[in-house]
Amino acid sequence: MKTKLFGTVYQFKDIKEVLAKANEERSGDRLAGIAAKSVTEMIAAKEVLSNLTLKDLRNNSIVPYEEDEVTRVIQDLVNEKIYNQVKNRTVAELREWILDTKTRTSDIRRISRGLMEAIKKGAPAGMIFQSIAGTHGDI
Repeated sequence: MKTKLFGTVYQFKDIKEVLAKANEERSGDRLAGIAAKSVTEMIAAKEVLSNLTLKDLRNNSIVPYEEDEVTRVIQDLVNEKIYNQVKNRTVAELREWILDTKTRTSDIRRISRGLMEAIKKGAPAGMIFQSIAGTHGDI
């Protein structure tokens, strides 16, 4: 997973690294060695993240399904029928659909049942849902 930004190629070893570096820095991130080294690297990680599909994110959980009960509960609550309708959308496509003025709040609520909680609220992609709360109401 890589992208070129301002003449520099940024390469990330896996989705876990992309998610960590695309996120706004939190206390302890730098000490843990997971924060982006620069704003430009964070932007590059966000670019890579925007091109990942929802399926990519689900299939590459930060914590493996087999090793964590919370992950299992979250994954098991996903509405598979709805998920299968949207799994091939990229994060960028999902964001654009959500922000489209033709998209209704009811559409967003319905599709949210097909997404993992990490996508809706936790992961950087979750900023999509958080950023539109004022536009479409409580999701």
